[in-house]
This record gives sequence, structure tokens and C-alpha cells, in this order.
Amino acid sequence: MWSVVGWGLLLIVIAEIIDGFAHPRGLRTMRGIVLRLLPVAIVMAGLVALLGSFWLSAIIAMLLLLSTVVGSNIKYEILGEPLVFSDLIVFISFLRAPKFYLHAIPVALRVALPIVFMGLLLVMVRIARSGDSDSRLDGVLVAFVLGVLSFMVARRATIMKSPDLGPDVRCFGLLSTLVMYSVRWRRERPPLPISPLKAVDAPPLLIVIQCESFADPRQLFNDTMEMPGLALARHKAILHGNLLPSGFGAYTMRTEYGVMCGRDDSALGFRRYDPFLTSDQETSFALPNRLAASYPDRVFIHPHDMRFYSRHRIVPNWGFNQIVGDDRFAPDAAVGPYIGDIPFGASIAGLAHDATKPTLIYGVSMENHGPWKSNRMGMASAADAYRAHLANSDRMLHNLITDLGNMRADALLVFYGDHRPSIPNVVHHKSGRATPYVMLRFVDGRCQATSPRQADLTPAMLHQEILAQLSNQSPQAANSPS
Repeated sequence: MWSVVGWGLLLIVIAEIIDGFAHPRGLRTMRGIVLRLLPVAIVMAGLVALLGSFWLSAIIAMLLLLSTVVGSNIKYEILGEPLVFSDLIVFISFLRAPKFYLHAIPVALRVALPIVFMGLLLVMVRIARSGDSDSRLDGVLVAFVLGVLSFMVARRATIMKSPDLGPDVRCFGLLSTLVMYSVRWRRERPPLPISPLKAVDAPPLLIVIQCESFADPRQLFNDTMEMPGLALARHKAILHGNLLPSGFGAYTMRTEYGVMCGRDDSALGFRRYDPFLTSDQETSFALPNRLAASYPDRVFIHPHDMRFYSRHRIVPNWGFNQIVGDDRFAPDAAVGPYIGDIPFGASIAGLAHDATKPTLIYGVSMENHGPWKSNRMGMASAADAYRAHLANSDRMLHNLITDLGNMRADALLVFYGDHRPSIPNVVHHKSGRATPYVMLRFVDGRCQATSPRQADLTPAMLHQEILAQLSNQSPQAANSPS
């Protein structure tokens, strides 16, 4: 009996030590210890039920915990954020587009992990055939009891009532934060739906472009690289400044949701980490649904697989009645790994030119998507490759301004970067997260910058400014329920 207790205490100490290596590091409070240990114990009991071996189950459970901590630390180093519950959904995205994620895993781990996994799998199969049946039954009972206990503890816990990810990991530990954030997320209530806006005397063209990893090179590299498109847009804008996304180097969906639906982090609560997961409960907030009376044609254009982030399901629910995906672009439109921004912008200009009704066009570009590495675009470094793609994005912006002028358009053009690029050893999350945005108003093809403003905005605030420009109201009045 005492030996079982002793080994159990040793495993608790090992688990605590492993969790203590998770970044950001700090002195873990005892208030989170139960929620740190219960997940490990449940996994271990489940493995005992499967394998009938206490020792192999203990080893695998510790390895899984170590893998979770290592993965969280890799993410923290690259993106400035530890693992959160919604990152488990990324596994589906990983299967669809592994190239987006493999670059973040060190080469040694890429080689070692498959070998370790296959080795463990072979050992598990061999031991499972001869595992003790009594141990299996004990594992089932213990896993059930611990699962019920974990459910009760998590529901009654008074810690982490509001999201504060970094400090919570530092104080309560990685595993307890993963558990509690998942519980809090599931208990978030959806907002009451809001009514569509009445038709307003808005410009017949509303074009919003979310440009992948578009950033000001002066802020990224302290660079003198010329950006004539961005300079022209800022000069002609009625409003421009820094956009303040909540993520760095990834999490496009956070920025996209903020601009699309206008709900900020304080309103989203624990839904902020991946608002796409619950967007089907908040569709009334989306720009195309709110503006349906003013824009009968509502086009979403994105030159990539629409199943990524489940856009194929989400976008129609937001109110778009025309979807343009990667199948509408010729293979020679690719610049590097993805469809180029210049042909992407030309497609948007073509949609604007051919519009016969008031039309909302929302475009999400792809050319600047990572991973960033040397030899991309034939460049010697990842930073040089990024600069080459960024120049194309800037050219796209310049071309759109020119095209809208040539077609004598009456339009509101909004252009912004979704987040900064994560370029290893070049662009780090500690350097900041701001990206540029511009808002231009065209009347008969001419930009109307009679009283230009400059302001730093969150994505949700940019949503409000769009509605305000369309209705000639203040952002607060334009975004109030109708």
C-alpha cells in the first residue's frame, strides 16, 4: 500500500515539475493543483484500462504532458501566447494544410517524434495483448471516478472567471488553464441577435480587403523600403492608422471576425481565442447580414481552400450570397506558394467593374502567408522573400486605387493587414502587433479626403467606423442595435 502511495506522490511531483516549465513561468499557486493533476490522472487511468500496465501508462502520461508543455513553449516563443483550449481544433487544420505548422517544429523534433510515436505504438500493442485484466478494470473505474470529480471541480471552481491567459498560466499552470478556459468557453452565453440595418444612402460599392500579414516595413525592420501604394492610400484616406489585432503571426480568424462582426474581446469573453468556433450563434452581427438592405449583392473572395477555418460553412451564414474561392483562379496566378495579391486585386476590381447592383465585396488575400524561409521566391533570406511579397501587396493597393478612379466609382474602400508576419529570428512578437489600415471614400472616382483622421483602432472598432461612414453617424450610434 505504501509503495503505491509513494509512487503516486512521485508522479505528482514529476507532473508538477513538467507543468512548471510551461511559459510564461511563475510561482504556481496551490489553488490550481487539483486541475493540473486530474487531467494527467484521468489520462493515465484511461491508459491503464487500455493497456493493463501501470508503468507504461505512467510513462506515456508523463510524455504526453511533456509534449503539451513543449508544444505550448514553442507556440509561446513564436507567437507570444501559450496553448489555449481552442488550439486543439488546429489539429484539423494541420491535417488539411500541414505546411502552415511544420515550420514551427524544430527539425530534431520532426525526426524524433515519428520514431518515438511508432516505438511507443509497438510497445503498447505488445503489452496490451498481455495486460492484466484486473488492472484494466481498475483503470476503467478510476478513470470514471476521476472524470466525475474533474467535472464537479471544474464547474464549481472560482478561479479564472475572466480570460487573462498569460498571468493565468503563470499563476495556475498550463493544464489547469486549458481545463478552466474550456469550461468557461462552453458556459459563455451567446449574445442576443441584433436587427439588420435599414437601407441607407450608402456608396454602391463597399470593398473591404483583409491582406495577409500586411505590415509596415518601417515598423518591422526599421526599413527604408518604399511602399508607394500605402503612402498614396494614407495621403488620400479619410481615416487611417494602426490596426491593433489581438494576435501576432497567426490567428487570422480573430481579426477577420472583429472586422466582420464588430464584437471586441471584452464582449467575446472566452470566445475571443477562436470566435469562428461559435460564429454560427452570432451571425446577425456580420456586415453582410446587417447591410443586406443596402447591398443586395454580397461577395466573399478568398483564393484558398474554403474549408480552412470552416469558411465554407461560416461565410454563407454571415450573409454572403456569392463566394469566390481558389477554383476561380488560374494556376499561373500563383506567386510563390499561393495566389498572388496582384491577380487577386484584379479580380476584385473586375467584380467592382461588373457590378450592376450595390455590392459589398469582402476579400481575404493569401500571397503573404507563411511559412517564411530562405529560397522562397528565389530569395536568399526569409525577410527578403517577405519584402518581395509585401511589394506585391502594396502594388495591389495602388492598382485598386487607380482602378476605382478609372471606373469613376462611388465606393468605400477599406484595406488592412490581419497580423504581422512571424519570421524566425527577424520579426518577434515582442516588437509589437500593429498593422496598417486605410479607409478611402471615392466619389465619381475621386478620393474625398476633406477632413482626414488618424486613429489607432481594434478590428471591432474598424467595423464600427465602416458602419459610421456608410450611415454618416458616429461609430457608437452606427453600431447600436436597430
